[in-house]
Amino acid sequence: MKNKIFAISGVILMILCNAAFASENEIVIPLKTKYAPKEREVILGSDTSHSGTQDKWTSSLEVEYSFFDPIEFDFELPFVNRFPKSSDNQSGIGDIETAIKAFYSKEDLNFYLAGGIEATWPTGNTTKDLGEGLTEVGPFIAVAKGVGALSLLGDFSYERVVNVRGEEAQEAKKNSYKVDAALAYTFPFGLSPLLEVNSHFAKEKIVLMTPGLIYAFSDRFQTRAGVQVPVTKDEEFNWKAVFQLLYDFD
Repeated sequence: MKNKIFAISGVILMILCNAAFASENEIVIPLKTKYAPKEREVILGSDTSHSGTQDKWTSSLEVEYSFFDPIEFDFELPFVNRFPKSSDNQSGIGDIETAIKAFYSKEDLNFYLAGGIEATWPTGNTTKDLGEGLTEVGPFIAVAKGVGALSLLGDFSYERVVNVRGEEAQEAKKNSYKVDAALAYTFPFGLSPLLEVNSHFAKEKIVLMTPGLIYAFSDRFQTRAGVQVPVTKDEEFNWKAVFQLLYDFD
C-alpha cells in the first residue's frame, strides 16, 4: 500500500515539475490586471458587490480585438443594477471604457510589454448613480512574464479628468492612478489559481486583494471567478464577487 502511495505521489510530483519547467506555457489572463500579450477575445462578466448601504450588480461585455498585427482595440460596455437600502432600485448602462494598445514581445523569453491610451466615457446616468460623470483619458503600460507554469503580470495607468457631468463629479480629483499585479500558476489539467493586488489612488486610496480560480475547458473557452476584498481603510464596497466567461477567437 505504501509503495502505491509513493508511486502515485511520484507521478503527481513529476507532472508538477514538468509543468513548472515547461517553456511554452501560455500566460494566464488575469481577472482585473491588464494583459500585456496580444489577444482576440470576448469576455462576459458579472461583478456583484455588497456594502453597508447597497448591493450592486454589474454585467459587462468586453471585446479585445486586434485589427492590425501590432495594434489592439478594447471596448467594455457595462450594465449596472443598483439595489440601495434607502431608495428605489436603479438600472441602466454604466460608463463605457475604451483603449488602444500596442505591443512588444520576446516570445523566446516568454516576455511581453504593452502600452496605450485608455478612456472612460460618462455614459452612465449620474442622477441614478449608474456612472461617475467623468470623462477620463490617460496612458497605461502593462508587462507579463512566463516562468514555466508561473505567470507574472503587472500594470500601471494614469488617468486625467478632462470633463465632468453632474454635481458630484465636480468634487472628483483630477488625477488618478491604478497599479495592479497578478501571480498565477497553471496546472496541467487546465486549472489556474491566481492572486491579484488591485489598487486605485484618487480622492480615496483603495487597495484590494483578489484571489481567484480560472479553468480552461479548451484552448478557446474559460470560466473565471474570484473575490475582491479591500485591505485599506478606504473602500468602495465590503466585498465583490467576480465571475467571467471568456472566449478566445484565435
